[in-house]
Amino acid sequence: MGLKHFLKPDWKKIIVFIVLFLVSSSYKIDPKGISGYFYESGSEFYFWGLPIPFYGCNFLEDYLVSPLTPSPICNIAFELLIPNLIFWYLASCFIIWIYGKVRNK
Repeated sequence: MGLKHFLKPDWKKIIVFIVLFLVSSSYKIDPKGISGYFYESGSEFYFWGLPIPFYGCNFLEDYLVSPLTPSPICNIAFELLIPNLIFWYLASCFIIWIYGKVRNK
């Protein structure tokens, strides 16, 4: 199998890619557990995405929409989203390639 055939999209690769990307995008990373001294105690930071977090939210207690609901400031870093998409597509190609090798034995 050449590189062109390995990277050529088909329905199996696209389904695996979508599942991998959706599962990895739902993974929430709390950076306070890693290095809490970088962040103020009055705000909460969360990032979503694997292997590179690309979606972040900052919940500030100073800017409340109502007394019960904090106002989040969220953004998507597209410069980090593109490498994630490439990574998960290559992973899906590799998974389908391994599956084909095992099935043919």
